[in-house]
Amino acid sequence: PGGGLAQRWFDDKTATLCRWITCLMPLYAWYVTRYHHTAFVFTFHPWLLYAWLTLPEKHNSPRILWAGLGTGLAGLFQPVLLPIMGGISFVLLIGALVGEKWGAFTAILSAGILTLLALTPWTIRNYQVHGRLLLIKDSFGKEFWMGNNPHATGTGYAEGGDIEITNKYPPKSLALQGKVPEIVLMEALQKEAWAYCKAEPDKFVERTAKKILWFWTATPTRFERSTGDSEALRFRLLQISYWSLFLFLMLVAAIRFRPWKQEYILILGFYFVLYSIIYGITHVGQARFRGEIEYIFLPAVASGALILWQWLNISKGRPNLRD
Repeated sequence: PGGGLAQRWFDDKTATLCRWITCLMPLYAWYVTRYHHTAFVFTFHPWLLYAWLTLPEKHNSPRILWAGLGTGLAGLFQPVLLPIMGGISFVLLIGALVGEKWGAFTAILSAGILTLLALTPWTIRNYQVHGRLLLIKDSFGKEFWMGNNPHATGTGYAEGGDIEITNKYPPKSLALQGKVPEIVLMEALQKEAWAYCKAEPDKFVERTAKKILWFWTATPTRFERSTGDSEALRFRLLQISYWSLFLFLMLVAAIRFRPWKQEYILILGFYFVLYSIIYGITHVGQARFRGEIEYIFLPAVASGALILWQWLNISKGRPNLRD
């Protein structure tokens, strides 16, 4: 799907190179060796985006089923996928309605209904367990507290990375553990963190800005997990190196490739804003957080690499690779 997206937004040669870059991505190679839901998210995400974007053009039954049921299933692994695909599908639905493209409108609406149907059994289970409507999971309170408390580092760990922040500096709400339902405990953690944010709004803004910066660059080593696989430390140099190269190549493409498709620009902006908000108000520090969406940048990376290769060939009097 990465190649399909690159072909949609750039050209055939960019699509070919994008596929090769995907095969060589260090983060993908690492997580397929882990028994972790991240590998499934890496797999689902680009296919789902491609399915939704092409649904207005090719609204056949298999594509509707994949976009709809696939999004619901993937949302159970990673709920962040739901606002992403939900936002994109909503814009597509409005576009089809305004353009009176009834075939596309029906297909997008049908896929959206299928997403809700895929989530329904788990939502019913949640209602039976928690006694209230809960789409997927209730852990936001804990994640919010981990990123917003008097001892918050910006990651889920205390300085040194050897112990989780909730274990080294237990929140007051943790005294409720075992005495109240889980969802009530999560609400208490959220209220405790929110009270701290309201008490010191300037520090909340500072922390949030810091986490956004770290999300798109790199987290200081003293705040990254140093126990278990500690992949953020073991492969830190590799991760920083390839991400820095990606940023440079994207800058080359931004300067030299014309015109960029408006759809691609809007999606990049949407991803940037949404993920900045989500991880800015919670916590950062794990490679998989940004890794889930790094595929979206690969078309621009591939385009920048081809442009750079073209410059080198021209300077040496060789044929243009794009010819």
